[in-house]
Amino acid sequence: MKGIVVLLFIVVSNLGFALPNYAPINPKLLEKKRVLNRNMGTTRMQENIKKNLEKSVTTGELKAPVILIEFSDKKHSNLHDKEYYSNLLFSDKEGSMKDYYEKNSYGKLNNIHGEIVNWVESDKTMGYYGLKDDSADIQNLVIEAIKKAAQYINFSNYDLNNDGYVDQLIVIHSGEGEEKSGIATDIWSHEWNLKTPYEVDGVKISKYTMQSEYSPVGIFAHEFGHALGLPDLYNTTTGGTAVGKYSLMDYGSWNGPNADGTSPSYMSAWEKVFLGWITPIDLNYADRNGTYMIKDIEENNINSVYRIYIKGKEEYLLIANRQKKGYDKYLPGSGLLVYHIYEGEINGESLEQSLKSNDINGKIPMRVKVLEANGKNDLGQSGNDGMNYGDAGDYFNSSAFTQLLSMKNNGVNSCIWNFSNNSYGLNSGVSLTEISSSKSVMSFKFSDIGLDFNGDGKVDGNDIKKVISTADNLGTDLDYDYDKKLDENDLEGYKDRFIRGLENAKIW
Repeated sequence: MKGIVVLLFIVVSNLGFALPNYAPINPKLLEKKRVLNRNMGTTRMQENIKKNLEKSVTTGELKAPVILIEFSDKKHSNLHDKEYYSNLLFSDKEGSMKDYYEKNSYGKLNNIHGEIVNWVESDKTMGYYGLKDDSADIQNLVIEAIKKAAQYINFSNYDLNNDGYVDQLIVIHSGEGEEKSGIATDIWSHEWNLKTPYEVDGVKISKYTMQSEYSPVGIFAHEFGHALGLPDLYNTTTGGTAVGKYSLMDYGSWNGPNADGTSPSYMSAWEKVFLGWITPIDLNYADRNGTYMIKDIEENNINSVYRIYIKGKEEYLLIANRQKKGYDKYLPGSGLLVYHIYEGEINGESLEQSLKSNDINGKIPMRVKVLEANGKNDLGQSGNDGMNYGDAGDYFNSSAFTQLLSMKNNGVNSCIWNFSNNSYGLNSGVSLTEISSSKSVMSFKFSDIGLDFNGDGKVDGNDIKKVISTADNLGTDLDYDYDKKLDENDLEGYKDRFIRGLENAKIW
């Protein structure tokens, strides 16, 4: 049965960025914002922890009325009329939110449409609300917007799943967004829940998003990603990047000429798997020594993402083919991107808790991380050219970095990766080699040498000695479950590794 999503868009004048799920700051303002020490979301109200974790319907129709609201001291631009928002949100042309989601979902989330309600005016000024954007007071503006819109909209038409709640409320404000302007009295685009659901037309309204009238399609798409259930992938503790330009929920929302957000990058492989738009192909020990074809993820949801489990079902690699075309045309390179995914507990915090608190990449290990092909691990680091949001050295292809190896060696053009991305010297057993040139259909060879911990090409007592010597020399680097202690639980963590290596072992 086809799913239906109903969204309500309300355009509001400069609002405050409170404590919800925020849009990432424009890259040009990141360093300035760190100096200003602006709250980037580390403080969260308890009611927001209860935010709906269940993903919204991600296929079918999306019906979205749009309501515009402005302030007496901040009028909307004459360029931003009903036709402007109709084109930005619902046009069939490339560059609209509708087109972005239809292409990212491979047509699964289609027929995105809506009506535009013309501008209404708030009873309070932009300055009044703009200075209250660090608290729940900003939600009063949302409630005011709902009241102003009620004479034009029957909110009961937007509860298509019949749960008594409007499926999604989107608030757009006149004036600029603080994530771009850096001005404290401007309003930061965000997604949040009302502390107390507001009832109107026999339904309740709780979940909403808020954007500026000047927000590019990348910010609309980012906030709508939250509405679908996606978390932020940038570091919500510091505001810094984690996955960079390669994710809509990180700084990919600002991709485009001069980082203007008009061409947001396609979603990362993890985001598409999370939303159910791609089912990855699993590679296991039995698939070792095989050569595999991988299509570009921009246009294909079949044979475009591979998954290699490393630690049970909670730690794995995702491999995707990203090409510079369509919404990815402003990426810094092309080829295979490899993501390290960790879904286990971190300091006692489960994946579900990380999702609820919107803290995916604020702790070590990060839950979604790019394994950079050049091995520099400088994504998100400042250099002579400013912050690194991704560069050509992140990609694997035959013209640059041709293999992802599992152990230290003297080879060139290789990225070295070990368990949990720690560099304690144990061979993870997994390698990608013979990676082809960058093109729409690439190829790679997958190897898994199981228990060959020292990487000498055979399994014998020296591998056990390697484990023992590593433990003696590096101690807690063998803390496999990240609980800051070495115990039987860490031994349990290696179970899957041993199981997949037993077939190749000569010492049993």
